[in-house]
Amino acid sequence: DDRRRRELAWALERVDPARPRPRLSAADLDAYSGRYGERSVAVEFGRLVCRGANGRAWTLEPIGRDVFSWDENTRATFGRDSSGKPAELVLERADGTMERFSRAGAAITAAPKEIR
Repeated sequence: DDRRRRELAWALERVDPARPRPRLSAADLDAYSGRYGERSVAVEFGRLVCRGANGRAWTLEPIGRDVFSWDENTRATFGRDSSGKPAELVLERADGTMERFSRAGAAITAAPKEIR
């Protein structure tokens, strides 16, 4: 089914050694830091970490431009504003559900161009 196909494709992206991984500088990572609705994103020990309202943390592994994963079932995509700054966090799950969180103080002008 579509859900299982998506889960397997996302899992493969995380472990495929032939797939190039984006290299993000400290400044790149810092640009994503901020409050997105009930979630916060910060750099901890050189890695991007997303925390929920309950304090639970997930390490965001880069898999594409503005696209991260913390497991084979969840993807985090950052939408940018017209000035190119991250302004929205979109969480997409393998079951097809999606949540959007606006960044505190950011003006959203467009949705992310592509969510896979």
